[in-house]
Formats: sequence, structure tokens, C-alpha cells
Amino acid sequence: MIPGASELWKWSMKGINSLIGFAPNFSSKIESSKNFSSGHQINTSARLIVYILRHGEAEAKSSQVPDDERHLTTVGKSRLRRNLVVAAEIGTKIDLILTSPLVRAKESAEIAKDVFGIERLEIEETLEPMRSPYEVYQSLAKYASIERLLVVTHQPLISSLMNALLNWEESFFAFPAGTIAKIEIIDLTSNPRGTLLFLLPYSIE
Repeated sequence: MIPGASELWKWSMKGINSLIGFAPNFSSKIESSKNFSSGHQINTSARLIVYILRHGEAEAKSSQVPDDERHLTTVGKSRLRRNLVVAAEIGTKIDLILTSPLVRAKESAEIAKDVFGIERLEIEETLEPMRSPYEVYQSLAKYASIERLLVVTHQPLISSLMNALLNWEESFFAFPAGTIAKIEIIDLTSNPRGTLLFLLPYSIE
């Protein structure tokens, strides 16, 4: 059963300070990102809310199926939809979805499109697994008029992107399939910096 919105919100905010199963010392990273952002003057015209979603659980890697053609599993689709519904219940609003061209990401984006009632969905090659944060910034800059974006992508790009935005110093950290992070980005065009607002883990029973 999915928790009620108010209960889940309290749980998710509390979870930011513990995040069992995620990166070590995650709570100190939250403070680091807040302190890093607070030293910069906020230009509200450049404010952008980005939800980073790692695609749902996909088929196992196989020599018979190219990596970019792996589909979501049935369980992966169900759990991803559940997590996205929870995100919607705690107030998540999306204006546009950007997705990697890989099959598992596009299928995840379609589920998100249905849950949030979004008409627009754009495919961005810069969201492929081995791309760089700077390539992602260039893509985001094209949608500067959009206030709230959902970005569907992969590891290790998620690690490098969040490290760059939040001033973390860990090359890779756990971010399970279906997990969602909400980040406020300031000054996207020159020196992007972000603050982590919440993180919704994948498995919520």
C-alpha cells in the first residue's frame, strides 16, 4: 500500500538524513550542497527545478540483447509507477520530460508521462550513461523557459551530474533504479550550482 501524502513527505524528509543503503555520509553531503549554494546570490529568473530519475529496473545484461535495447521488467514497470505516484502525491509537478534515447529510459519516461499527465517528452542524447554534466547543462539550457523538468537517465551520469551540481567529492554512489532526486539549480548558463531538496528511494513498501 502506498503511504498517504503527508506521511510519505515526513518519511522522505527524515530519510534524507539517514538514507540507509545510499552513499555513505549522505547527510553531510546534504549540508555541503546547502552551504555551497547559500554563498551564491540567487537569481530567481534562472531558477530551475530538475527531478533526476534513474530508469526503472531493466532486463539483465545479455550477449543476445544490446545494452541500449534492454526493456524494463514487469516488476520494474510496476514499482516505478508506484514511486512516481508517490512523488505526485507529495506535490511533484512536471512541465516537461527529457529522456535518454535508450529503451529502458524511454519506457520509464512514458510511465512518468502518464502519471504526471504530461504531453511533452523530448529525447536527449546527452542523457546517455557515459555523457558529461557539461553536456547535460547544454541540453537543459535549451529549455530555460521551463520551470520544472524531469530528466530520465542512467548511472554513472547521475553520479557525475549530482557531484558537479551539489559540490560532492565522490566519483560514484548508489542511486538504485527508480530513485528520484529533486534539485534546485541556480544560474544554469554560467556556473550551475544546485541544492538537493528531496530524494525519494525506489523501494517503498
